[in-house]
Amino acid sequence: MAGISLPHVQHEACRYCGEPFTGHPQKKFCSAACKAKKYRKTNPEASRNSIRNCLYKREYGITLEDYDLMLIEQEGKCAVCGSDDPKGKGRFHVDHDHDTGKVRGLLCHYCNIAEGYLSTKACAQLMRYKLKWGGV
Repeated sequence: MAGISLPHVQHEACRYCGEPFTGHPQKKFCSAACKAKKYRKTNPEASRNSIRNCLYKREYGITLEDYDLMLIEQEGKCAVCGSDDPKGKGRFHVDHDHDTGKVRGLLCHYCNIAEGYLSTKACAQLMRYKLKWGGV
């Protein structure tokens, strides 16, 4: 193979898992997975935000910035009960219409569960029941 120069191959240890591998001298990780794991370990907040941003875009058609703006508009509170404690996993849930996909607001864990279980008809029936017994 005269005239063809191959890149120098050398033995390296992966900067994440430490496993030896052979590759180009500029390569620092044995795989893309180890490179991603190292990034997530050294940049946990940026990594979480990136994952949340992708999730919000895919599931609700909004960005993390849109979420943050909604939270500011709601003064950091649940759109239903007004609590400033999101409970659950520590962040407010994105409430959306499952038929249209339209985002309605951000709810605390308990309001999100209640909204998911109760239909409009069930809410009206519950209110009638509570009024019957003198409470709301």
